[in-house]
Amino acid sequence: MTRPDSPCIAVCTTLYNEVCKGCGRTYLEVAQWTGMSEHHLPFGGTITLNFAEFRGVISGVARSLRAIGFSRLLIVNGHGGNIDPLSVAARELAV
Repeated sequence: MTRPDSPCIAVCTTLYNEVCKGCGRTYLEVAQWTGMSEHHLPFGGTITLNFAEFRGVISGVARSLRAIGFSRLLIVNGHGGNIDPLSVAARELAV
């Protein structure tokens, strides 16, 4: 199956062990497809966050997990363009 360039075509449905029937992505890709990808804006279908928004998503996830009892969080980066902003956000969380 050929995946579209856009992360979503508004028909997302999956059972967590399959790919989305709408866009062909795994549930992990569907669940967290945002990041800082401003360098991709010239290409159609790009959705990006600025640093404040990106940091807000990361800190919001961490805060939610902490509130329900998690004491540790492993953040795995899947996009080379997010290395620096993710490193900054992770350092801020560690304080």
